Amino acid sequence: MLLDKVSGAFYRGTARLSYARGPFFDKSVRVCYPSTQTSWEGAMMNDVIEPRRSLEGLELYHIRQRWAQPDIADIPRATQEALARTGALARIAPGDEIAITAGSRGIEAMPAVLKTVVAAVRAVGGRPFIFPAMGSHGGGTAEGQRELLASLGIDEASMGAPIRATMEVVQIGETAEGLPVYLDAYAARAKGIILVNRIKKHTNYDGPYESGLAKMAVIGMGKHRQAVAVHAYGNAGLRTLIPSAAQVVFAKAPILAGLGIIENAWGGVAELVGLRADQILAKEPELLQKAKAL
Repeated sequence: MLLDKVSGAFYRGTARLSYARGPFFDKSVRVCYPSTQTSWEGAMMNDVIEPRRSLEGLELYHIRQRWAQPDIADIPRATQEALARTGALARIAPGDEIAITAGSRGIEAMPAVLKTVVAAVRAVGGRPFIFPAMGSHGGGTAEGQRELLASLGIDEASMGAPIRATMEVVQIGETAEGLPVYLDAYAARAKGIILVNRIKKHTNYDGPYESGLAKMAVIGMGKHRQAVAVHAYGNAGLRTLIPSAAQVVFAKAPILAGLGIIENAWGGVAELVGLRADQILAKEPELLQKAKAL
């Protein structure tokens, strides 16, 4: 395969001709790519590119690209509606401690979403607290994770709820493959857990579950110990072990709901989806495809 340096096109197997004209060339340039050539220099024929030494006559244009994107303006209202659809609030009794996840990524809408969830839980008599659900991020220490949340605008003063950070975990089961499944010690003692995360493409692998609620349930809430256990298997481990471990989490941990944020092209919220624990694994692949399409 050859790269046409003039047009940027790729050609394979047959000869092609390409012509370049413009203010940076003093004449048309013809370049031939025979199928036997493997380099730009070997493919050049008789013409030589002669770059201009002056920018006189060069025209520049200011281009603005616009995407027709869904964009939710009222984040608190969308959060309340998504949470209500899960039925989670009706399952909270007065005095119940409810753990709410907070990840390590800089998601623009996250502080507003978390603050709204805290208020909704408190309104039905629950006692909400936020805990870092970010695996080994923040230096793999409780204080580092607390500081990381604060840098994202998530602290006790702004959220109106305690931030409980620890690296201690409890084992709640194991997968069919024999992988132990861990859960944050504070979350394990709570009466209920509400997952909140963005659903998006992962940077290292493709699969039905990439960055989203399932990954947060496993690696995020399992802290450093779970992150090490899963990452030891590389990208293949992320692809196969996350859904397997998530099944254990959703069966054994008191997950009340998951709120999935789908961002638009400029980082706003395109959709905010509320799911029950038994819906997350079934619905997240479809939501991931929506996120990739935006």
